[in-house]
Amino acid sequence: MHSLLKRFIVLLLFMQVSLVCCQSAGAEAQIVNKEKVSSLLRQVEEGSAKLLDVRTPEEFNRGAIPGALNLDIRSEEFSEQLEHLDKDKPVILYCQSGFRSNKAAGILLSLGFTQVLDYKGGYSDWYR
Repeated sequence: MHSLLKRFIVLLLFMQVSLVCCQSAGAEAQIVNKEKVSSLLRQVEEGSAKLLDVRTPEEFNRGAIPGALNLDIRSEEFSEQLEHLDKDKPVILYCQSGFRSNKAAGILLSLGFTQVLDYKGGYSDWYR
C-alpha cells in the first residue's frame, strides 16, 4: 500500500510539472509580412531590433535584406551565437521562404526571447 501511495504522489507531481511546462511553452512567434518587416527596418538601423537571416553564408552573400545579420541555423554554433543577443528586443527572422525561420523561431522562444517575429515570405518574397 505504501508503494502505491508513492507512485500516486510521483504521478501527481509529474502532472503538475507537465501542466506548468505546457502553460509556459505557449509562447509563439508573431508571423509578419513584407510591409511589417519594412516598417521595422528603422528599429533595426537604430539597434532597437535585430533582423536575422538564418540562411547559409553562401545564400546570404548572394543577397540579403538590408541590415540583416547572418546566423546560419544549420551551424553548430547557432544557439551559442544567439546568446549574444538581447532577449528583450524584437528579433525578426527570415530565410529563403519560411521553413528555417520557423524552426529558428522555436529555438529563440525556447531560449527565452520575448519578441520573436517570423517573416514567412522570406527573401523570396522580399525582392518580388
